[in-house]
Amino acid sequence: RRIQFNWQLEAWCKDFHGTILDLGARAQDSYIKFLPKGSHVIATDIKASQGVIAIDLNKPLPFEDNSMDVVTLFFVIYILEDQSKTLKEIYRILKPGGKLYLATPLIAAEIREPHDYLRLTYEGLERLFSETGFHTFTIKRSGGRCSSAVVLLHPLFIFNTIRLMVFTISLCVDYVTRTRDTRNPVPHTYLCVLEK
Repeated sequence: RRIQFNWQLEAWCKDFHGTILDLGARAQDSYIKFLPKGSHVIATDIKASQGVIAIDLNKPLPFEDNSMDVVTLFFVIYILEDQSKTLKEIYRILKPGGKLYLATPLIAAEIREPHDYLRLTYEGLERLFSETGFHTFTIKRSGGRCSSAVVLLHPLFIFNTIRLMVFTISLCVDYVTRTRDTRNPVPHTYLCVLEK
């Protein structure tokens, strides 16, 4: 999953510019090497460390309105107390035309009977984004049933070479069976881009 996510990050980073606010970051996040020269990154996390500012995402963000060109929120939204409140704060600090890049896991079937709004599924994310002011966004599913199962079984594969081989095979199976997996998709990650 990390390899797939890094591929997506590399593609996203081509569009990054100006002031980039990384919410829930580490000092040396994996995407830093993909950033365009001259990018200014403000790294934040719940605890301060070298190069990382402490920010509690469950409280108002300490940044001015319309001050950020890009905000990233990778694998954090599901641990927030009030996701809607935090997304409204992100919307507030983004410049007009600024973008939020978001990734979140969900290794479970989307169960649309008729809708699956309350979990962070495709429909749930769509609803959350619309309610918080973002009306221009894309949501992409990453992975399928087989690769999601491998992600869950990941700790059982002791050696990295075995992990790589099994995950590669699972991606191939997902690719072959993707047309049959439309009613209740089982992605392991949602990749989202939202524009103010």
